[in-house]
Amino acid sequence: MADLGPDGLTCPLDPSIKLYGVVAKSCSVFKSAVQPMKMTFTSRKFSIDREIRATQEFPELGQYSVVFKNGDDTRQDSLVNNMVAIMDYLLKQVRYDFKFTPFKVLAASPNDGILEFVPSRTITEAQNLSNGNLQTYLIGLNSDPVKQKKILDTYLWSCAGYAVATYLLAIGDRHLENLMVTENGNFFHLDFGFILGRNPKGKQNYSPIRLNSEIIKGMGGEKSKGYEEFKDKTIDAFLQLRNHRHYLLNILTLMVDAKLKDLPEDDYARILREMNNRFLPGVSNEEAREIFAQIIHESVHAIFANLVYEPLHNLAVWWKY
Repeated sequence: MADLGPDGLTCPLDPSIKLYGVVAKSCSVFKSAVQPMKMTFTSRKFSIDREIRATQEFPELGQYSVVFKNGDDTRQDSLVNNMVAIMDYLLKQVRYDFKFTPFKVLAASPNDGILEFVPSRTITEAQNLSNGNLQTYLIGLNSDPVKQKKILDTYLWSCAGYAVATYLLAIGDRHLENLMVTENGNFFHLDFGFILGRNPKGKQNYSPIRLNSEIIKGMGGEKSKGYEEFKDKTIDAFLQLRNHRHYLLNILTLMVDAKLKDLPEDDYARILREMNNRFLPGVSNEEAREIFAQIIHESVHAIFANLVYEPLHNLAVWWKY
């Protein structure tokens, strides 16, 4: 274990955490184009309140993990996570908790940065542990029927929340290696190298809402009660966020001068106009409900990405590693 000294190092993502050494056996490289590295440190968490900290007993030694990325503009990861956190706040104001998992991001430059590591598995890993059935994996996370239901509810709510967030922000390059699920059932997205309608070359066939058959199987399948609840919750989230259309668009407008890859100065007006259109302005809530329900239906049945792109992505990962 590499030692960072007795006083440790203040974590740049969270000043309440001190890092003391690298746990080499817990470090790894992720299967992604830029090969981000997970680094795990021994750590202690202190109070950020000076008065409490002055009298606080020395915390027990724990572990804290971060992800180092080089080759991607992590400012885009930061932007998306901040937008998700804002959507989460707006929805909670009307007592909707969609179980979002925004994580901390610190961009060191337009080419690298540090991200908080959220303990979780990729959808691929979860399926491999449950004979390809994501719902079986979720149920197997706990033997208590009450907690099993809570896990399934958390999964359903978080799927609905991220369905709307990724639709409004037009997140691209989605596949089973950047769709995650925690032990509590929280579903979330990571790796935002393509946003606001941008996609890798040759991968333009994404449905408006980022869904696939694997995600829906986790709800019980397209004919299940869980899927019907998911649709209702997704529509509710969308209708609530429509009320804050100008606010969310204004936040993105403030980022134009940052010169992000996917929000360039010479094209930002078109990008923001397209995002504005995704809110379905100019129609009533009842009309928006019907239109968005149809968007969900069309996205679920857009099988090109599910049946063709995912196997190609898996082949590319196998070939590389």
